[in-house]
Amino acid sequence: MRTSLRTLLTGIIDYAGLFPPAKLDMEPAIRNFARYRGCDDRWMLGRFICPASRLEELYAFAELFEESPAFAFSILGTPAGEDEHWLADLGTQLSATESFVGHFTGRVEVGALELKLPPCWSDSALRDSLPQRIVERMGSATRVPCFVEAAPGPAFAADFAAAARCLADYNRDVGDTAPHFGMKYRSGGVEASAFPPIDALALALLECRDANVPLKFTAGLHHPLRHFNDSVDTKMHGFINVWLAGLLAQVHALNATDTARILSAEGSAAFVFDDESARFEDWAIDTAQIRDLRETALLSFGSCSFDEPREDLRALSWM
Repeated sequence: MRTSLRTLLTGIIDYAGLFPPAKLDMEPAIRNFARYRGCDDRWMLGRFICPASRLEELYAFAELFEESPAFAFSILGTPAGEDEHWLADLGTQLSATESFVGHFTGRVEVGALELKLPPCWSDSALRDSLPQRIVERMGSATRVPCFVEAAPGPAFAADFAAAARCLADYNRDVGDTAPHFGMKYRSGGVEASAFPPIDALALALLECRDANVPLKFTAGLHHPLRHFNDSVDTKMHGFINVWLAGLLAQVHALNATDTARILSAEGSAAFVFDDESARFEDWAIDTAQIRDLRETALLSFGSCSFDEPREDLRALSWM
């Protein structure tokens, strides 16, 4: 496998077996993750995504956490309500997370917190104060990067852009003090309407680039290249398209039109990987730049399958 592609894909898949369309029970999902940790392709594996409300189910599988290295988790906060009710519920879920980490000290680690923000996020006064209010509810064991997902709706694009700028301001103000905030973008689902248009996805990549805010993705990125998928009766985005578009936009200051062009490519011929660099047509990024930006700009995507992405990469003779 070419070095540039391996660098691009290292740790890129956060396993979301609990979520649709797989929607496994906890036992097969966590045992799958344990098995993937021991396979030859474990270098592609990121974290196990688990709702904070379901952490108690994991205590029954303590024997799995005896294995080294520590099990890596991304905790999904799903608080309900508005404003203070939302924050109070979040505090309860963060306490459950801290208890989980404390119980399995050294054997589990929480690498990220993911939050779907309430509609009230669009209120500018609350938006500007919310990062700090979230931090105030974090215990010492959960002071980790936090990724927020703007609420869907007619104002989503404006809310996403405003959120990215707000989080950039907060990150800049706190400097090296943890935690930092990033954005989470929903790139698909189980029906056609859940897949954002290419132009919207391109703008999200550029908003986060311009705000210097890290970005992770969830849903819909099971396959490396954009293609029509019969199961959802629409075109699905490809994770190779998304990552190359985002990375090349970073190093070449691409505009929305050029970024969308990379996102829309449906064949493998325009994508070239070698040990020194990755390229799409005339744009290239060297392997060292890929490594740096994977750590700071484009982080990972959640997928309910760890097998499908690898099967497709092998079918393309890229793996």
